[in-house]
Amino acid sequence: MNVSPSVVTYSSPFTTTQTERVVTITNSNQFNTIAFKFKTNAPSVYSASPNNGVLPPAGSIKVYFHLKPFKLEPSKRSVCKDKFLVLSAPIHGADTKGKVDWSSIEATRKKEISTQKIKVLYKILDVEKETVDDDGASSLENSSEDLVDMSTLSDGGVTHSTSFPELQQKLNDAENIIAQLEREISQAQRSAQYSKKIIWLTNLSNLMLVSFMILMSWYLNTR
Repeated sequence: MNVSPSVVTYSSPFTTTQTERVVTITNSNQFNTIAFKFKTNAPSVYSASPNNGVLPPAGSIKVYFHLKPFKLEPSKRSVCKDKFLVLSAPIHGADTKGKVDWSSIEATRKKEISTQKIKVLYKILDVEKETVDDDGASSLENSSEDLVDMSTLSDGGVTHSTSFPELQQKLNDAENIIAQLEREISQAQRSAQYSKKIIWLTNLSNLMLVSFMILMSWYLNTR
């Protein structure tokens, strides 16, 4: 299997939507159909379409990579070591037409699986936006041991990494939750104020009724 290019590059600004990057995968085997899929160590930051599939002999396919916008621009000292891992394996028979059982391939034919790495490069330029101030060079990825199978993820994925951009996504989620809680608190306060007003009006009504009864009693007694 051939993968081109082997490096995916993104440039500042990172707080806006990035143009999708294209990687071409080619089945260099002239006789066997192969299955492929992607893994990444930052599943909540990137998406790939398609993230898995089947290639006939000498066939090729374009894969589109998307980077989600950051909340803040990374500092110039930040170092991105995010990566994608492309796994491929020859398949035969029904697997060439239906859904490939990767769990079976990984369990019984692990030696037949080939892997190729696609690195991610960030070109951090001068931008007039708020940046994160690092005390030193920081990695924007977790270790390669945290590679997640992208074919098992819905769009956006689930993060198991603690990379810088993923922490930004978690911060966004936390801010959304806080905003929702603040709205609920405001509604509860308005509801409480409304309840207090109802109680006050009820008490006033009762007081006026008692006063009216006293006046009526006085009037009747003075006749």
